[in-house]
Amino acid sequence: MVLRPLSNCKDIIIVAGDISHKLDVILDTLRLFKARYARVFFCPGNHELWLWGKGSEDSLARLHHLLQLCRELGVETLPGEVQANQRRLLIVPLLSWHHPQWDSEPDMEGWVGARPVDKLLSDYYLTRWPTGIAIADGSAARAVDEVNDQLTSWSELLKRRQGFSEVISFSHFLPRLEVNPEKRYLTHPNLAKGVGSTYLRARVELLCPDVHVFGHTHFGYDLAVDGVRYIQAPLAMSAERGYRGSTVALGSFPVASAQPFLVWHSEQLCRAGHPEAKVHGQSAYASRYGRRAEVADAGLQPAPGSKVRVGWLPGRMPVWLFGPHQHRVLEADILKKESAGTGAAGRGRSGQQHQGGSPEPIGSAEVLELLRTGCCAVIDVREQTSSDPSRPAESLRLPHPSMTASFPGLPDDELLLLAEELMANDGPRILVGHGDQPEHCHHAALLLAALLRLHPRDVRPFRGGFEAWIEQGLPVQGLGET
Repeated sequence: MVLRPLSNCKDIIIVAGDISHKLDVILDTLRLFKARYARVFFCPGNHELWLWGKGSEDSLARLHHLLQLCRELGVETLPGEVQANQRRLLIVPLLSWHHPQWDSEPDMEGWVGARPVDKLLSDYYLTRWPTGIAIADGSAARAVDEVNDQLTSWSELLKRRQGFSEVISFSHFLPRLEVNPEKRYLTHPNLAKGVGSTYLRARVELLCPDVHVFGHTHFGYDLAVDGVRYIQAPLAMSAERGYRGSTVALGSFPVASAQPFLVWHSEQLCRAGHPEAKVHGQSAYASRYGRRAEVADAGLQPAPGSKVRVGWLPGRMPVWLFGPHQHRVLEADILKKESAGTGAAGRGRSGQQHQGGSPEPIGSAEVLELLRTGCCAVIDVREQTSSDPSRPAESLRLPHPSMTASFPGLPDDELLLLAEELMANDGPRILVGHGDQPEHCHHAALLLAALLRLHPRDVRPFRGGFEAWIEQGLPVQGLGET
């Protein structure tokens, strides 16, 4: 991340936790921010409360120790007022901890091998709590929340809040279910039980800020819920910035631009000094399609060991394609190179079986049944001349490689229409290529599987190509036209 140069900078930075579990790294990082920003606001995340070894300190004592060190450094962990250009902004850090009771949405049904949250999160064995306090029953979340009242009078803060027209609050954990991806889109669905706090939500609802900044989940979010704008602009891990930069990203941060994400400006002309929303990724997906947490079918589960994200409902563009243009182009380029390294037997450069299986050719009898039931989408991947308009009836044209390799770079509106057509209907995507070029169609299937986040086995080349499609009497449009 690119920080301000050492100067008389008047800017303020909000750091929403998870700097490190190492105390020296935390303090060095906060000193670095202090040297480059006029003011630094900070709230610890879960990593800051991790404890290594058998020492006598518990995680609650660690929290208090860290807050004291912040006071000594001049790092702000209490509500603070910002005055600039005759405007007054209140910034409110909110301490919180996660608890499984926060997740009130349906669990995935029959998800094979789904591990419980206490087996997924290091927090369960890298934190220690005073006697009678634990993460599992929510008492750790309640204990951390109560520290807010020990640091400042909540009733006085709410009275003070009335004197400000602009308020930003922030936390490490999530206040709302709506700003977490639905379980079927998570690699481990029970991660949803380790990200949020009902105690935090209650405070945010009483405070009613203009903006609430949060962290923890490494998904870019900019979403308005019940009049509050929720923003997460995660730096994330370097590997995440590579393989899923489009869902990490918020605007150009952090892959295309390493400048910290702007949430308020004293001279901003738009409403309340807050920049226009950067609705991308998960927040754009939620804005278009709404939340369907009740869809909890285990049939949406990815194959063991697979990195592909299934669980998309028919007619929906995959969430990563809602990412900022520059991020999805970068990610698509990675996926194109990966698919080019996978041979006809479904094996990559390493010689290992391609995740999610290999594209399996499909014949006319099976296609006819799928067409009859409407349980497929037909995609014509032939590179054609304008003098030949014929194609499979009601098929979508996506020439390979001129379009299959570049469609993620289309303008947002064009991409949305195309992707929703590509994802229309249940069942497989059936690819129709040239009969004498089966490898060409196989590669198109691998590439589309990667770009649409589908199992390769669910993107099926039609055996014999368009020539066989005609010979076997499958429906055609434009035949004989010029």
